[in-house]
Amino acid sequence: MLGRKVHLLGCALHFNELPLRGMVEHLDGGTVSGTQWSGPIGSLLGKSLIGMTVVKFNPIVTDMDEISDEVAGDLSTDQSIFLSYIKAVSSGQLDDNIACRQVGPLCHARWLTCAIRILSLYCRTQAPSDVLVILVTFIQLVYGKYWFKYKKQSNFIPGPQILLEYIEDCKKVDSMFPGRGIWDQNKKVIQRNAFCLYGENFLASLLYSTDPEHRDKAVTLILAIRDKGNVEITPVRVPEINFDAETWDQLVDTESFLTDSHSPPCLKTLSNDDLEAMRIFPGIPPDFPIHSQSVERAVKLTTAAVQKAYSWDQQHSIILATMKSRRTRKRFRSKKHYKIIE
Repeated sequence: MLGRKVHLLGCALHFNELPLRGMVEHLDGGTVSGTQWSGPIGSLLGKSLIGMTVVKFNPIVTDMDEISDEVAGDLSTDQSIFLSYIKAVSSGQLDDNIACRQVGPLCHARWLTCAIRILSLYCRTQAPSDVLVILVTFIQLVYGKYWFKYKKQSNFIPGPQILLEYIEDCKKVDSMFPGRGIWDQNKKVIQRNAFCLYGENFLASLLYSTDPEHRDKAVTLILAIRDKGNVEITPVRVPEINFDAETWDQLVDTESFLTDSHSPPCLKTLSNDDLEAMRIFPGIPPDFPIHSQSVERAVKLTTAAVQKAYSWDQQHSIILATMKSRRTRKRFRSKKHYKIIE
């Protein structure tokens, strides 16, 4: 409709949620409504877990990166609780101040609260089932680890490199629980949703890499695509992934981009001479995020509006009123930050 290509970026935080959903469905059972699961573990997640006694549980250690103060300061209430539970399960001890905090409602549009409730249930289960242990292990080693890894990234360029680590950690969890089909399940989900490997995104990741060989390959491919002229605009398709790749630049067959991909639209302002110069001198990556935190917050706001009103007009009015209120009265962390606007 625009007569030109737009740069499509898949949200990495959304991508990270899909393997967890597949794991719950594969191991425990599917959904029966927008807020309920059918399996024995899933049926417990929608209930209030605060009243249950915290038991002595075996720690499941995470190797998650340290969280900077800047990232920690931007976390919502649920995200902060999630980080606290990851640390608690990793240490084998849940602090009373964390155990009594109210977790957001279970909703299949927001998987963060589902992950928190799984960890919370584990801390309150005397003899956890094998399935519960597997789900908690996956959250500790994959879902939670990469949620915060994606959260702290400033742009989409590191996407393929992080994905390779993601694949390796999924395989690691599979090796810990042989015969459960964990990798087979995750493999299908990753193949469908790894949009960081979409031709235009992958070429940009190569071009802004610190490795001269990556940049040289990217410039050669992009110039060849530009020489061919306009390529037919087709539905977005993730290329076939090489799950045995040893380095991230081997994850896909880049030669297929000559027929299936366009020149990355984020490079529209760069001339061919500019590209040639980037074979030697790395450029400054475009300021396109690897995720959209605003989307996560918008989902939460939309979910709350849907629970209060039925019609679209009423829901829309609630959303607009809430956003106006937030702009007028900023979030404050204690009474000393509260100020009445005259």
